[in-house]
Amino acid sequence: MNLYPEQAAGDARTLIALRSVLGEEAFADTEVSLIRAVGFVGNTIYVAANGGLYSIDSGGSDTLLGAIADSADTTISGNGGKVTIAAGGSYYVWDGSTLSSPSGGILTSIGAVEYIEQYTILLEKDGRRFEWTDPADPETRNALYYTTADGRNDKALRAVADQRYLYIMKERSIEIWYNTGVSGSGAFVRLAGGVIDQGLKSYKLVTRFDQGLFFIGDDGVAYILAGGQLQPVSTPPVNVDIEASAPVNVGYYEDRGHKFCVIRFSDRAAWVYDLTTLLWHRRATGQDAWDTYEIIAAWGDYYAFKNDGNVYRMVRSDADVSGALTRRMVSKPLYMGGNKFSVAEFELLARIGRSDLSRDAKAMLRVSWDGGNTWSQETERSLGDLGDYSVRAVWRRLGRGVQFAVEVKVTDAADITLYSDANVRLA
Repeated sequence: MNLYPEQAAGDARTLIALRSVLGEEAFADTEVSLIRAVGFVGNTIYVAANGGLYSIDSGGSDTLLGAIADSADTTISGNGGKVTIAAGGSYYVWDGSTLSSPSGGILTSIGAVEYIEQYTILLEKDGRRFEWTDPADPETRNALYYTTADGRNDKALRAVADQRYLYIMKERSIEIWYNTGVSGSGAFVRLAGGVIDQGLKSYKLVTRFDQGLFFIGDDGVAYILAGGQLQPVSTPPVNVDIEASAPVNVGYYEDRGHKFCVIRFSDRAAWVYDLTTLLWHRRATGQDAWDTYEIIAAWGDYYAFKNDGNVYRMVRSDADVSGALTRRMVSKPLYMGGNKFSVAEFELLARIGRSDLSRDAKAMLRVSWDGGNTWSQETERSLGDLGDYSVRAVWRRLGRGVQFAVEVKVTDAADITLYSDANVRLA
């Protein structure tokens, strides 16, 4: 929890190091709440919220640009520096000074917008058709510039572009379209065989990264879609949570060369898939659901939006704003064929002596002798201050039973790397 695994370098004691996730520091306290969608166009963040379109500049100042429909199913895109929005069935364009609702196309109700190769794509709400504007001109619509995603008879939810492909994400299928290079009404055709019988679970459950799409399928499984190829990536515990609690949305951010796809819930910790290591970890605010609603890349960083109007820059602070970033790991049970045994000593392995708190960093330990069903009280040990490389975090006389497991927790705002291995000495 709030730790992600990576290959350990230069330490013979473990193969896997557990690094702290990015923390958050205050960036802006805005009037933007009840967030529906976020986009970065030009050099500005745009937010659909509270029935309005807002801009946020690099200094954290927010400005209300105009009124739009308030809808949970809202998307923001851009074209030639102009901002395009689909909200509540309506289509809007912000040109830098005016918010308008261009007409002239075949569609009367717009469910989503997307940009691909100079075209703005408008997807029909609760239908299967999509239209496109003139190239590099999201304000000029033509009633002849449209087609129908009719590979399967199900409704379209989102249009999402990745490299040369336009994916029409539908309730039970995905259609793959591309730009023919022909202008006008023949600009887009479906790829030969370009229908995948896997739908999108709901409107907010797809995000783009630099090599493809990450989404939750209508079967409750997380997938990567890249180059027209579909790959399931979720594990049984992830699938169980998706089934038990409908995910709110998905997101994406990067840190130290790792690329993270996030599945966020309202009532439990988020699941995070690392595209670099192909491993999952969890992310939470305290012990609760991660309260970041939207993530956007802007000005060389990632920004986390909360539904109370606060915006935070994601940084390696090892803290959640001014509070503790609780990092926690739980071991597999140690089992000796059903025979009782005693643990004389448990040594936590970590990069010791690297704290810059001007005091000793601490690790807290809880023990379970029934495989993780019940736990002891916490006890703490020092992880040393800066330069105290000889410190050993050791707990002794930990009891007797059949299944021994430990939970380790760190809350100090210091770059503390824990290891996936520990030393256990039996009595």
